[in-house]
Amino acid sequence: MRSLPAPSQMQIRLSSRLMVVVTAGSLLLALALGLQHLFYLFYLLCLLWGLSYIWTRWASERVALERRPETNWVQVGDEFSESFLLHNQSRLPMFWVEIVDRSNVPGYSASRVESAESGETRSWVSIGTCLRRGLYALGPTELRTGDPFGLFTSQLLIPATRNLLVFPPIVHLPDLQLPPGSATGASRSNLRTAQPTSSIAGIRNYLPGDPVSRISWPHTAHTGDLQVKESELEPSRSLWTILDLDSTVQSGVGDDSTVEIGVKVAAAAAYRAISEGRAVALSAWPYQVPPERGGRQMRRLLETLAMVSPAKGPSLAEVLARSAGGLARGTSVVIVTPSLDPSWVDTVLNLSQRGLAPTCILLDSGATTQAPADAYSALRARLIGLGVPTLVVRRDDLAISLTPARKKRVRYRVLGTGRTLAIESHERQPAMPLLRT
Repeated sequence: MRSLPAPSQMQIRLSSRLMVVVTAGSLLLALALGLQHLFYLFYLLCLLWGLSYIWTRWASERVALERRPETNWVQVGDEFSESFLLHNQSRLPMFWVEIVDRSNVPGYSASRVESAESGETRSWVSIGTCLRRGLYALGPTELRTGDPFGLFTSQLLIPATRNLLVFPPIVHLPDLQLPPGSATGASRSNLRTAQPTSSIAGIRNYLPGDPVSRISWPHTAHTGDLQVKESELEPSRSLWTILDLDSTVQSGVGDDSTVEIGVKVAAAAAYRAISEGRAVALSAWPYQVPPERGGRQMRRLLETLAMVSPAKGPSLAEVLARSAGGLARGTSVVIVTPSLDPSWVDTVLNLSQRGLAPTCILLDSGATTQAPADAYSALRARLIGLGVPTLVVRRDDLAISLTPARKKRVRYRVLGTGRTLAIESHERQPAMPLLRT
C-alpha cells in the first residue's frame, strides 16, 4: 500500500533558530557598519534558506512508504512481521528519513531512520512479538525528513492503517474433563447446522454454496427443484461454554487477571471439544457464538475471545437462568467463573435437573483482594457434593501452550575478508490444524 503525502498532511517547520539569529545579525551588522562582505554574507544566508526550503519541500512531496503486514491475525506469543518499502521518487537524495510508527500493538514499534538515493527504493522487515490478545492497528505512520543543512524539517502523516487481530493462546489443561452430555432416546436439539450429521432435521431449497453431497435426489425428482437435506446438531455432542465477564467478580491485573485466565480456559475447552468433532458454542455476555463444528468455528470462537472484556452486566445466576431455557436436553455446559457467590450454585443444580450436563471451572487469580484459597476449595466441595464436576484453575496451570512457536534458523555468510557472519531468521510454523485457512 503505497502512500504519497497530501498537502494537508505535510507540515514544514523551522529546525534551527540559531540560523535565524545569525542571518538577522549579519543584516544588522551590514547596515550598521556598511561593510560590503557582510552584505554578501547576508545574501548567501538568504540563498541558503531558499535552497533548503525548496530541497525539503521537493523531497517531501516525492517520498512514499508502503507497509505490508505478513498476516492479519496471530496468536499471543507468536511473532509477526511487516515489510516496509521506502520510495524516493525525487531527483534529490534523502540523507535521512525518520519513520515514526504510531501502531498501538503492545511492545511493538517499527520506528527507524533510513536514507535513500535519488530514485532508490529501500526495503526492510520489522518483526514483533504479540504479548496480549485484542484488536490492534498497524499504523498510522509519520515520516520526518529535511534538508542537508538542518534548517527545515517536514512531517508527513500517512493515516492508512491495517488491523491485526491477536488470538488468545491455546493452552493445555490436563485436568480438564469435558462433560460428554447425557442425551437419551430420540431427543432433538432443534439446532440446525451446515455440517453433516446422522440426524436429518428436514428438507429445504438448494442455495448457492451447498455441497452436492447434501442434495436429496428423491425429493428433487418429486418437486422438480433442487432440494437439500438439512442436518441438526446431536445434543449429546454439543458443548456450550459460558464465560462470566461480570466486572464485579473479577480480580487481578493484566495477564494475572481472572478475565485472561478465563479466556484461555474457554479457548482450551473449545479446542479440545472441536478436536473431538463436537459442536461448540460460546456465551460471554454480551457476546454469543451459536454452536457449530470445525475449524471455521474455532476461528470464530477465537475471534470473539480476542475481543471480550469485563463489563458491568447480569450476574452469573441470571446468565445461567437465561441460557438454560434455550439449551436442549443433554447439552454439555462448561461454566467458567471467578465468582464465589453461592447464589449461582442453585442455578447449576437446576441445569442438572433439566437434563443438562454442567461442569464448573473456578478461576483463582491469586490476587490479595480475592477470597482465600480455601474459599475455592469449599465451593468446589459443595459443587462436587451436588454431582457437578468442578476444577479450580490458577494462572500457573496455564503455562504449557499448544500454539506452535517459530523455529529459529541460522544461516552463515562468508565475507570477502574471510569473516563468517551468522544471520538468524525465523521460519513460520504451519498453523494448528483447526486454525488453517
